[in-house]
Amino acid sequence: MKTRFTILEETADLVVVDKPAHLLTVPDRYRAELPNLQSMLLRKYGEIYPVHRLDRETSGLLCFARNLWSFKHLSDAFEKRLVSKTYKAIVRGVPSQTSGMIDHPLFYDKASRRSVVSAKGKPSVTRYEVIEAYKGFALLQLNILTGRTHQIRAHLQFIGYPLVVDPIYGGAEALFLSEVKVRYRKKDRPENPLLSRVPLHASRLEVPALEDSGTTWAWTSPLPKDMRATTDQLRKLREAVKNR
Repeated sequence: MKTRFTILEETADLVVVDKPAHLLTVPDRYRAELPNLQSMLLRKYGEIYPVHRLDRETSGLLCFARNLWSFKHLSDAFEKRLVSKTYKAIVRGVPSQTSGMIDHPLFYDKASRRSVVSAKGKPSVTRYEVIEAYKGFALLQLNILTGRTHQIRAHLQFIGYPLVVDPIYGGAEALFLSEVKVRYRKKDRPENPLLSRVPLHASRLEVPALEDSGTTWAWTSPLPKDMRATTDQLRKLREAVKNR
């Protein structure tokens, strides 16, 4: 498992990290020995506080506070929805509208460890835009206006465009090259997945500056290698179908 991460910003008050997929944000409740960013940063800085989280398989930008003062400031900004979080995702299917708002309450069921659209849930809003359409797939940009557990995954499943790999929320166990390459040559050995994790990436993060200047700080992260490889193949599939 890849556990190397990149520090994009380091001040006396905060650290912004580009997290790889499969790395936990905070210690696992049942297996505290598993690698996680909070423990790694704690060893480096001595004091660290997670302000928000990403699912284990989700890659991208995370902000940690380095003291209680900045933790309170950043936590307040998240609570007041002054923080902008942008994600990229690869979904199965192409939405009929190039952009839209998914405004459906989500309820987190602890027994199944899934979020579902339910009238008894909390207000949840996700804005999406189609960045690139392929043959049967699409690359979306998403902004979450609320921060519910598995919000993007549950909302995309609800509107019928689940993440292409996401067995918990309607996606497949993995995506294989044979599914998206027109002239795929079958090999004698088992095929390795083209994509084997939830294709969700936190690509941009904007937070209010810690000093009362009225300005914001922003960081960006490019698509990771596995998602780039997938979109490259999907473009080739689109062109091959177009030129038939």
